[in-house]
Amino acid sequence: MGRQRLNHRGGRKAHKEREDLAKESITKSKKSFNHRIAENPDWKPRDPRRGRSDRSLMEHRHKYLAPGGSFDRGQQHWLQKTETMIEGDTYPTDFLPFTRNAANVVAIVGQEYPGEPGDLPVFCEDDCKVVLVSSPPPTAEDESLSGPGGLGKWLEKSLRPHVLAAFEELGPPSFDIGRFPEVFSNRAQFELIRAFARVKVLGPAYGPAEAQRSVSPALHLGVWERYTSKPIITGDSRQNDAPVDKREKLIDALHDLCGVIKAYWLPKIRAIVEWYYPGQEWVWEAMHARILKHLGRDLAKYPNFDFGGMITTLAVKEGGSEKIHVDWFDNLNMFAWVTAVGDFEGGDFCSPQLGGRMPCKPGSLLGARTRFLAHCCTPVAGRRIVLTFFVDSCLFERTMRKL
Repeated sequence: MGRQRLNHRGGRKAHKEREDLAKESITKSKKSFNHRIAENPDWKPRDPRRGRSDRSLMEHRHKYLAPGGSFDRGQQHWLQKTETMIEGDTYPTDFLPFTRNAANVVAIVGQEYPGEPGDLPVFCEDDCKVVLVSSPPPTAEDESLSGPGGLGKWLEKSLRPHVLAAFEELGPPSFDIGRFPEVFSNRAQFELIRAFARVKVLGPAYGPAEAQRSVSPALHLGVWERYTSKPIITGDSRQNDAPVDKREKLIDALHDLCGVIKAYWLPKIRAIVEWYYPGQEWVWEAMHARILKHLGRDLAKYPNFDFGGMITTLAVKEGGSEKIHVDWFDNLNMFAWVTAVGDFEGGDFCSPQLGGRMPCKPGSLLGARTRFLAHCCTPVAGRRIVLTFFVDSCLFERTMRKL
């Protein structure tokens, strides 16, 4: 007997049964189709390519995007699940009328907010949520110190009316401290650690340690206008104090580190700034134009030291800033952005004026008004590489005065 071909689901008999069922189904479909035509001679099958008209699509889109529509409701629902808003009791004006004085900061915090900053309660225990901490709206007396749009009273007399009006329209930030979890990928963190390790091996020359904030020094990279009348590439970027035989290698390593920052970190920070504090593009463009006017030729050789106008300067160090301080060279209405990588514990951002501390895990991003709030971090255990992105206030103020 010849070998029979068997179907994998029951052999020839089962195959014959399925064929019969398929033929019966086709016959029923034909009868149904003929019956429809008999009842309605004008009936035609629908066009399988039919769709909404342009007008219908436009109406649907407007309805979907309208305030209170499906998109708006979805966004609100998403924010409720992923975002926490916390409002403080008072608008902190402790350091608005003061000039740069580290001793005053320590004295005022010790008198008005006694206790160890590390003992402050955590703002939010959930490390997976966006946490925004804000002070209440300023009173008329508060605004007399903070100036137009939270810009700073000392700038009010030196800015032209159209610039003042633009800042008043922009208004102050909607929060004072914000923590955004898991912003930076593992790849971004790895590339940063690799680039920083190369710098460390070469032994960079640090500027003088800022004793009012920390015992450990930081490298300040990029551009600022501190101690000069025009923008310059920072001395740490140029490694002026490094041995001559190592200087070029150090500059290349620092340039590579800043290239990693521009590729992996700045786009994420910009996206968050544009979402939570939009409308600043004209400020960034004006500052960047001033930078390029004075440093265009130098930055053409070292383009990675040019962070654009959203950020002008980067401070990078190991450890943290454990002493309570105010960043006098930052701006009242702009954030300093802090992130850290490595295997560590601690390093929580402490704000006695707002009454809490904010953990910031590796790969998370923290934004704070560091000229507005006195702050420090809790002790760090392990290896912590911390980056602080900021806009140099000298460059910012001189740019705004010339608009």
